[in-house]
Amino acid sequence: MKKQLIHGAIILLGTIIIFMSMFLLINRYIDNEIEKMYTNYLEHEYGTKSNYVLEKSVDKDNLIILGSSELSSMVEQNPVNMFPNSDLDADVTIVGRAYVQSLLQSMNIATLGESAMTTEDPKTVAIVSLQWFQGDDIDISGFLANFSELQFYTLMYNEKISFENKKYICERLLEILETTAEYEDVKIYSTLYGKDTTLNQVILTVLQPYYRLNYEMLKFRDKYELYNKMKSIEVMQSSPEEVLEINWEKENEKAEQQGKMSCTNNPFYVEDEYYNTYIKDKVEELKNTGINVKFESKEREDFIHFLSICKDLGIQPYIIMMNTNGYYYDYIGINQDVRGELYDWVSEQCKKYDIDCLTLEEKEYEPYFMHDAMHLGWKGWLYVDYKISEYY
Repeated sequence: MKKQLIHGAIILLGTIIIFMSMFLLINRYIDNEIEKMYTNYLEHEYGTKSNYVLEKSVDKDNLIILGSSELSSMVEQNPVNMFPNSDLDADVTIVGRAYVQSLLQSMNIATLGESAMTTEDPKTVAIVSLQWFQGDDIDISGFLANFSELQFYTLMYNEKISFENKKYICERLLEILETTAEYEDVKIYSTLYGKDTTLNQVILTVLQPYYRLNYEMLKFRDKYELYNKMKSIEVMQSSPEEVLEINWEKENEKAEQQGKMSCTNNPFYVEDEYYNTYIKDKVEELKNTGINVKFESKEREDFIHFLSICKDLGIQPYIIMMNTNGYYYDYIGINQDVRGELYDWVSEQCKKYDIDCLTLEEKEYEPYFMHDAMHLGWKGWLYVDYKISEYY
């Protein structure tokens, strides 16, 4: 009986060693293949980013811009076309898409923090939008479409992030994930961590080997999916990294002309096609529809904890509080005083954490600054590019 137990243990141990060896070999092979195929196309591509790309971007000392749907802008002045330049010699990585707000950006910044620990002063910009704060809470379906289980665990396993901030993230996730049957492991982890009792601590400690293994497998899947994506794209060459010689005054004149040619059929300085698609047929109905709108969403608390997590990590992002289209917002009844209170509030929160903030409130009525009702346009993106270049 004793010999059988020893024999079984040897077989089990041998199986584990073989499995781990194969896993490490495959992992190393994928790392090498990604390194061979890697291009800055992955950094410039609109959308959320794999952990690998985020970490690579920090290692390359890229300018990393966290944002939302404004990053999809097709105007020539989009940051992917304006860096590196003669004032800031750094390539750019854009991180985010529609519905990516402070809660998700907290997880993105935690992923950056994994590499930023060995990189002095990573160049990070976070663009904040007034629309995020509208209503009672963030858009749940939009959050779920962008949520990364891997980035959640990356945040939770980062020792620099405080217990209070991790607890807040867990509590928010429990609120949001109750609407879905997915992410049961995350729900259990968040419940055990968020409700800090002795019993929960013991259970979470017992489950740590499972969660750690799951975390490692998620990291492997992240790389494997990136590897398959790179293989599936026939032509994915790096953009030339030549430094653009920029005359900002001349670029501003060009942006003004492009905006003038694009906004010809409405009084809001909104791009023609956008106006025809989303506003023209209901312009009368839209009058004063936002008169009762308040910017009191739970996004406010999410934003405060984003700043706090940045402080935990020693990352000081340059916060850009994006303006909106003053002509359009006045028309729908969201008046300047309501908007101004939020601009001031964001600026005040940043000061509390010693984080620099550029508020674009004064640009609300500048023609061609906005592309549409809420997204930066020709002059808007150029101005942001200029201020970022000046800041860093």
